Amino acid sequence: MKEKKKAEWFRMDRSAIIYIAQRSKRCSNIYRVSLTLDEPVDSEILAEALKRTVPRFPAIAARIRPGMFWYYLEPLKEPPELIEEGTHPLKYMTMKETADSALRVLYYGKRISVEIFHSITDGMGALTFLKTLCAEYLRLRYGADIPFTDGIEDPEAQWTAEETEDCYEKYAGGDGKPLGDSKVYRFRGTHEPDNYVNIITGTVESAELKKAASDMGVSITALLSAVMLKSLLTLQHQRSKRSRKPVSVLIPVDLRRMFSAGTLRNFILSITAAATPRERDLSLKELAESVTRQMKEKITENEMRCKMKSIVSITGNPVIRGIPLFMKMIGLRRGYSMWGSGSSCITLSNLGIIKLPEEMAWHVKGAGAISVIRPDAPNNSAVITYGGKTEICFSRSIKETELERLFFTQLVDLGVSVKVESNSRK
Repeated sequence: MKEKKKAEWFRMDRSAIIYIAQRSKRCSNIYRVSLTLDEPVDSEILAEALKRTVPRFPAIAARIRPGMFWYYLEPLKEPPELIEEGTHPLKYMTMKETADSALRVLYYGKRISVEIFHSITDGMGALTFLKTLCAEYLRLRYGADIPFTDGIEDPEAQWTAEETEDCYEKYAGGDGKPLGDSKVYRFRGTHEPDNYVNIITGTVESAELKKAASDMGVSITALLSAVMLKSLLTLQHQRSKRSRKPVSVLIPVDLRRMFSAGTLRNFILSITAAATPRERDLSLKELAESVTRQMKEKITENEMRCKMKSIVSITGNPVIRGIPLFMKMIGLRRGYSMWGSGSSCITLSNLGIIKLPEEMAWHVKGAGAISVIRPDAPNNSAVITYGGKTEICFSRSIKETELERLFFTQLVDLGVSVKVESNSRK
């Protein structure tokens, strides 16, 4: 293996401290991406593949360390311990655990999964790591000749400065202030006493979903957001007879294409798509068109630059920078609880279509994603597409399944067949 230049540490990107400030046992701020292979995983070969892959991603295979004024990232000197799954996903990472490794690599049956604390990277960075790891595993196990394309990096290549760049700081700017959001309905439920994460996954034919969206003249993300809004409005109507509020869906936006960025650090911002109680009787088509208009209004370069400016202005404030870390964290946690929550009911994170070279796709039979559990919402959702199948995964910290039932029932009513699987307790 070629000798690589060493990095002693990295500054965290400007969004990273927010995820640390939010962290609690009910909000792990961990998410998962996974690939399912055609044969059971050989753990010894996977461990060797992990050992070869880790040095290629020093800012992803890293641990979170506290300094006097800020946290920072320190590349792992050794790969993290490979874990055979035996419990629920997204198990809480303590401060001690993220100080050892903010990355988990797990296997179960034919599935290889990566769980990452969100301060390290976003879904795109995690998928790049996972695809590179799985490609190396297949090379070692089968001698597969897999090219370095479609987000698969050469484990022996040198990492680049562009990959570790903080793009929030680089592209912050814009005219005016970012658009504000209103407070929305917060649905609640019976929390699992041991912070167990319930998962319900609906697998649909991508072609059926695409046709349903095309018939309405909207994108798949707009359609799924409209179905979510309709489900939330119905749920609020069933549960609350008075003081009904707007509902909204938080939609993360990958900014790499907009700004031609190659970073593997966090580079996402989120917008909300909302609906009022009066819009409960709108058709799904009308709601989807409304979501499309809101997305066009909010997903602009100027709006994204303004949002970045807001983030950078907080973390870059000279007064705040000079405050000791423990005092910063107290202020950030209080600030988030007062002003940062309540602007959306649920996140819908669409990771898009997973593309793999033919030499690798032959062995990969499925892809999955599980979104973080938020501190201000008991449900979250992630969408990922591979091999003609789209997985819509709900993760939740409560026992009740009303939202998922309403959501998938509406998809079936649109002519989209759904296969539902769950890890929920009996």
